[in-house]
Amino acid sequence: MKRLKFLLLLAFLGLLVLMSGTKAQKGQKTNIVFYTPAEDSSGAIRRLVNQFNAENQDVQVEHRTLSWGSDDCRNFYVSAFSARDNSFDVFSGDIIWVSEFASAGWIEPLDPYFAL
Repeated sequence: MKRLKFLLLLAFLGLLVLMSGTKAQKGQKTNIVFYTPAEDSSGAIRRLVNQFNAENQDVQVEHRTLSWGSDDCRNFYVSAFSARDNSFDVFSGDIIWVSEFASAGWIEPLDPYFAL
């Protein structure tokens, strides 16, 4: 299970690199801000972000954490999305928020970015 999470996160971060709509000027880094609930006790996400950053000098992920509380995280995201806050690029959320966030137009399917 840990290996699957690692591979999914690694694939997701790789997708971010491909999807970044802006190109950094030569010599500049692309910065991606990634929010998750509070630091996981295993430190797996932090290690993956550090590994990604070490392997991709032109793209750097800044990992920020929120509260462990699901309601706190949801409230943070809802407030940010409602205010059209673009200070972060990626977030980890609860599966039950997907329909709410999609119907509000805050998230979009990633299907067009993958070939089967």
